[in-house]
Amino acid sequence: MRLGTLAWRGLRARPLRTALTVLGIALGVAVVAATFITGASSEQALHGATAELLGSADVRLRAFDERGFRPRTVQSVRSLPGVDAAAPVAERRLTVSTAPGADEAVFDLTVYGVDPEADAEVRPDTVVDGRALRADATTDALVAASWASRHGLGVGDQLLLDGRRQGFPALEIVGLLSDRGLAATAGGDVLVMVRSALDAAFEVPAPIRYLDVDLGPAPDDREVA
Repeated sequence: MRLGTLAWRGLRARPLRTALTVLGIALGVAVVAATFITGASSEQALHGATAELLGSADVRLRAFDERGFRPRTVQSVRSLPGVDAAAPVAERRLTVSTAPGADEAVFDLTVYGVDPEADAEVRPDTVVDGRALRADATTDALVAASWASRHGLGVGDQLLLDGRRQGFPALEIVGLLSDRGLAATAGGDVLVMVRSALDAAFEVPAPIRYLDVDLGPAPDDREVA
């Protein structure tokens, strides 16, 4: 008697067990397929989010020391062979408020300090209303458009940094950002200003937490060019 006949008899003799086995195999195949699909989708989403945050930068260096990167470290990285651009990003968690009065509103925001010219070399402009930061404008501020909408704020409104030096002026919202790049971090509770202005606002300069580095085209691309 052939093995196939014996196997078929065994399957027919235990229909419930056979059905459950077939179902288990089918579910196993489906789970494996779903894992591959989910993994590919997650990887694609991760690459998309990274591209939005870093722009053309290939690497994000993070300082684990609370003091952050020193300015000379930034210059050293910029001078390395193969580095096309390096954009420092200072970071502070601050309390920010509108003008004092009956309608005063207080917020906890992640405040980023950037060098506008260097940042433009690695990150695309995501301003959807107003204008980008000017390097020489110490009171310029950008906020996420969605955050501004939630709180009834817009271009031209002023914000105060809590704990700032005496005499440091209020910031003015000069532009609203799409929910991409830096504005997509911290749940959108973000304010972006000129790094030198953020340093000037407090007794201690804001630590440079990140350094986004553009390594330029790959060697093969340079040879073709």
